[in-house]
Amino acid sequence: MDCLEKVRSQLAPKGVLRAGISLSNKFLVHQKDRSEDDYLCGVSPSMARSIARTLAVPLKLVAFKGPGEMLDGFEDGRCDIANFSNQPKRAKKVHFTRPYCQIEASFLVREERKKIQGRNFFDREGVRIVSKARSAYTLWLEDNIKRASIVLAPSMDACYDLFVEKRCDLFAGLKPSLASYGKHLPGSFIWADSFTHVGQAVGCKHGMPEAHHFLDSLVETYIEDGTIERMIAKYAPPGSLALPPSKCDSSSSSMASKIRGDDERSE
Repeated sequence: MDCLEKVRSQLAPKGVLRAGISLSNKFLVHQKDRSEDDYLCGVSPSMARSIARTLAVPLKLVAFKGPGEMLDGFEDGRCDIANFSNQPKRAKKVHFTRPYCQIEASFLVREERKKIQGRNFFDREGVRIVSKARSAYTLWLEDNIKRASIVLAPSMDACYDLFVEKRCDLFAGLKPSLASYGKHLPGSFIWADSFTHVGQAVGCKHGMPEAHHFLDSLVETYIEDGTIERMIAKYAPPGSLALPPSKCDSSSSSMASKIRGDDERSE
């Protein structure tokens, strides 16, 4: 069995690549009319389509409401790969590639809390941070916050309601999303820095080294040859997504070059 055939048997054992897509991040995926075959579009679906084309197998996009639900679906076998961010807690269950794009996570700050600015201003006794449950940046906060308290909500809208009604100090989220909420709260502002960068990656099951190496090398090639940059330019709002720092690995890149052939990947 050659290399590509081995990878195909691992990622699409039933002849179809089932790719998990989270619908919660509008900067990575957009929904169109469900009557259309390609009703999901964006950087994340485009990545899945490119992978399926390289494997020469049909693709089935499996949509989930959010990354937490997608992790559940990945664990119970509803998808073969999943496109979401690599976090230590998730990495125990998913073998991630290097990130193919990233988004800054920061805080929306109440006007009256300007004085808590400074290094690690968000991790102080008495500070309350509202954040979306099971999101990548919330997982980071849960792993790193030692003094402040984290208030969880099921959605960004619910987070905003808590931020306003319960007068929480900080509203954690992706910078592009926070900007839209900040417009409704006069005097509020987005912290200029970021507490983490949410890197979007492709995940497969552990115990499949050939499949993981294939996916990781493919991601690296797509970064280097401009494929990801073209996807971002086509689908994402300006300034919402960025390329990650490139970690060039000649062995991975050469493998990807052999595997991908000359197929057209930039949709």
